Amino acid sequence: MDVTVREVPGPDGIAAARTLPAAWYSNAAHFETEIQRVWRHQWLCVGDETDMPSAGAWRAIVAGGLPVLLIRDKEGALRAFLNVCRHRAAPLCEPGDDGSGSLLSCPYHAWLYRLDGSLARAHGVGEPDGFDTADFSLKPLGLATWRRWVFLHADHGAEAPEFGPMAAAITGYPVEAMHLVLSESHERPFNWKVLLENYSENYHTPFVHPEIDTSSSHDYPMLAEGLTLYAWDRPLRPTTDAGVLMATLLPGEPGWEALGSAPTTVPYDVGSYLALRI
Repeated sequence: MDVTVREVPGPDGIAAARTLPAAWYSNAAHFETEIQRVWRHQWLCVGDETDMPSAGAWRAIVAGGLPVLLIRDKEGALRAFLNVCRHRAAPLCEPGDDGSGSLLSCPYHAWLYRLDGSLARAHGVGEPDGFDTADFSLKPLGLATWRRWVFLHADHGAEAPEFGPMAAAITGYPVEAMHLVLSESHERPFNWKVLLENYSENYHTPFVHPEIDTSSSHDYPMLAEGLTLYAWDRPLRPTTDAGVLMATLLPGEPGWEALGSAPTTVPYDVGSYLALRI
């Protein structure tokens, strides 16, 4: 079988590229700049639909350094708010806490909030001139769902995320019917870019993961467009039907939909990764 392996060109200037300055991984002031300019200005995936609270319940998380309260009302509508009481900025729940009921109570001064974020009662305040509970609802965050994944934005008025043609390439895959079998959460004492860069290269694989090393038989090209990045393990010398698909097709091209059911006994023949870009 004759197979033409398509080369994925590197970005302009890659031959002269250098790594980021060391201070960008350790300087506290630069890290704060990253929080403000990167993590507070884009949509962040905060979990699968199965991670979200059930009707009449809430869950406290941290996303991009922001304290977030995810609330699903009794009618099933999911909302996201800053996990901050409008009185003295106390957290309504500690990160990782779940709860349920018709009202949330601030543990500091017992202000009560409904599941739509509105203030139901300001305990002990009385009736001061000009005070209106309608002015003190919880601060909403941007919330969007794509397929089965939930995304947050620090700006409630942010435009809805557009994931582009590479994300559309999995339209035919029944991801909503898949079952979550593993969920992990880790907090590490290093800059976030270290982990991101680890998943952007296979340079370390022969030394750290020799049991799954395929560096002599596969390469690891990436394509990015808009918010979406697509990476896959491409056989250097494809011989199986699945390998041919991996080597010759890009997301969304004719024949791509057959990849998910391509017969193979080699995991990396059909190993693909679709992610949001940072």
